[in-house]
Amino acid sequence: AALVIGRRRRGKTSILQTISQHRDIRARYTIISDSWEDIPSRSITTTLRRLGNVFDRAARRLNVEIDSLERRIELDVGAGWGVIQQWIDDLTAKLPSETRLLVLIDEFQKWISLLDPESRARILYVLRGLFNRPEGGRLSISLILSGLSNIREFTRASADFENAFQVFNIEAFNLSEADSLIRSNPTIEFDTRAVTQIRHLAGGNPFLINLLGNDIAARLRDKGRAYCLPEDVGRVVRAQLDDKDSSRVWSFLQYLLKDGE
Repeated sequence: AALVIGRRRRGKTSILQTISQHRDIRARYTIISDSWEDIPSRSITTTLRRLGNVFDRAARRLNVEIDSLERRIELDVGAGWGVIQQWIDDLTAKLPSETRLLVLIDEFQKWISLLDPESRARILYVLRGLFNRPEGGRLSISLILSGLSNIREFTRASADFENAFQVFNIEAFNLSEADSLIRSNPTIEFDTRAVTQIRHLAGGNPFLINLLGNDIAARLRDKGRAYCLPEDVGRVVRAQLDDKDSSRVWSFLQYLLKDGE
């Protein structure tokens, strides 16, 4: 089990997408992906029903006919883990062969950040129990969660969760990583000073590096040049800062300032 954390637009979703599309992983696992696009959960019932929906989709993917886990939870939410454990046992009994299930959950902060401490602890307990399956059974469950850095203050409250989940913190790109990303555009040759300047102005954020890189490439195409100088970087940044109404950079900075960061 793993927990991937990082600030907004650090590539967490891309990591989960890469995992879900990897040929070797797809050959070994049945993969179920989930991304919470709605407003964050404010009740344990909402969060548990979401988990039930994820496993209902898994059952359909496995071509197993079984009643809805989401519905079971709705009827007896107080039983919590007991209901989920029994449903998983029922699912396992219907599997024709050994099955490995990989569950990828994005936007995990929306599952727990607004819950009260007791409800949050129950959710973390359930997630820990999901992959604690009997050895030699037909079903094994692996879990990768992804969310904003602030969920660490919540997950640290559960020692059991902390011990079970390996945490990967997606940091800002260092100069070497930024250099590789910037130079991945083969149509532009970047002056080393320009690369350093882009990385510094973007704060190592890969999404912002890409935004600036695309605007720089567009400017150079208009100028009929294929070599980027530090002066080009400065002019693109000034143009973005002067254009608050339609600037993608401004829009992204506003996105970073949203609640939940």
